[in-house]
Amino acid sequence: MPFGFEQKQILKQKAEKESYKNYQKQYVDVQSLITNEGKLIPLVVYFDSDHKYEIDKILEMKKAASLKVGGTGIRYKVRICNKETYLFFDDGEFKFFVERKIKR
Repeated sequence: MPFGFEQKQILKQKAEKESYKNYQKQYVDVQSLITNEGKLIPLVVYFDSDHKYEIDKILEMKKAASLKVGGTGIRYKVRICNKETYLFFDDGEFKFFVERKIKR
């Protein structure tokens, strides 16, 4: 049985796995711009026909994976309505998605 630092790491990983079960991948419609340099810039996110959110600012854009719901591609750290969140572009499926928290 592990103890000390190893046990803390195991407990932390177990807690992270449990918390990730509270999320699901939600594909979203996104109005975006492709620059003449080939960059994909998201501008507006549509969660459904009633919820449209303009992206105030893109804070970060990098290749990354979603650890909560799976998938790889470009991860955009964005500010929408003064809140920071992540928006992902799955370069395998050519779709945008978010990590949606499941309400229980």
